[in-house]
Amino acid sequence: PSLRSDNLPESRHQLPPTHHSDQGPTSSPVDTRSARGADTSDMCFVHSSSYGYKAYRTTTRGSPFITVFTQKVIELARHKEFRDIIQKIQNHFNKEPLSNNKMTLPDFSVQLMNKWF
Repeated sequence: PSLRSDNLPESRHQLPPTHHSDQGPTSSPVDTRSARGADTSDMCFVHSSSYGYKAYRTTTRGSPFITVFTQKVIELARHKEFRDIIQKIQNHFNKEPLSNNKMTLPDFSVQLMNKWF
């Protein structure tokens, strides 16, 4: 039997229904004259690997991505904007193989409207 979405349990983190317009999807019909901004503005999604690739972790040290992410935020947060920190993390993984000699590249999507320090 095929798996259909109506057979799946309802998610606790379900997004509101999407309505499409000439300007793209919105979560609900909105009067744009009084709207504060898009529902997805000021959001940032960071993934430990590119779409379709494995994310690695060890049982003793955990995720190399989280380790480097934490180190870079601590090291750079006082004087670098968040996007710049993410690029530093990507550069790190682009040059440094993991302990198993595999390479991985974090992926991120940013809808930040302003610089975020």
